[in-house]
Amino acid sequence: SILPGSSCLELDPESISFGGVEVGTLNSEEVTLTACGNSPLHLDGIYLKDGSSPAFSIDFTNISRPPTPEHPLVVHPGDNVVVSVVFMLETHSTIGDDGIYLPEVGELVVDATAIPQHTVVSLFGAAVDINCPTAVIKCKEGNLGSPQTGLHLRGDESYALNGTIVKWQW
Repeated sequence: SILPGSSCLELDPESISFGGVEVGTLNSEEVTLTACGNSPLHLDGIYLKDGSSPAFSIDFTNISRPPTPEHPLVVHPGDNVVVSVVFMLETHSTIGDDGIYLPEVGELVVDATAIPQHTVVSLFGAAVDINCPTAVIKCKEGNLGSPQTGLHLRGDESYALNGTIVKWQW
């Protein structure tokens, strides 16, 4: 439960998998930061955690400037801010002994005067030379659902770099 006068932060999605992305191709996904408490949310920082793959970057186009502790971005209850995480590499990801691309990994960190104060979005992706299909599954009900909830899944954002997706199987 949220105490009166407190603020909280919801992230959607809580992890991003870019799948296999062709070398040199830019791919981006949006992360929505929502103020879910009853007090304004102060975003003190949005950044990639040290050690994150250089394949990942943040696009702050949708907001006026990257927030800092000295100049936080204030989000009022019920409002949200959208930032984009970008994935792109000019060379292919490392290939493991089994011949499979090892994923690039990273973490988008959001610091806020909220519960929780330090929130992370896990990032995964691989830069590939081969044109393999990439499954993109979206759930109408969002990331959190109660047990026994019927889920409505869509795969229409799935793509193949050298063909078309003809069916999905869940």
